[in-house]
Amino acid sequence: MLEGRRKAKDKETIYDYVEELPYTANFFFDPVGTWRYCHGDGKSSTRGRFHIETMLGNDGLYHVRLLDRDDPVWTTAYESLPTSHQIVGDIKAAF
Repeated sequence: MLEGRRKAKDKETIYDYVEELPYTANFFFDPVGTWRYCHGDGKSSTRGRFHIETMLGNDGLYHVRLLDRDDPVWTTAYESLPTSHQIVGDIKAAF
């Protein structure tokens, strides 16, 4: 069990998180104006330190942000509903 804990601790870099971010992650954009956690993004491998949140804003844009704990380190917005592949690809390209 300690082996598993050590592995999780060792992976606490944003580059590891992004590298292993699967294109099959699930992103949610409702209800409007509410930030939602992504599911299946591997946040548990970093003990939740890095995670992605999404929101359909009152401005009609689809907002996505990657956070280090509660601090945004990457943000973007799309004019139309993005696919999981598009979001993950954009994040991977940024890092």
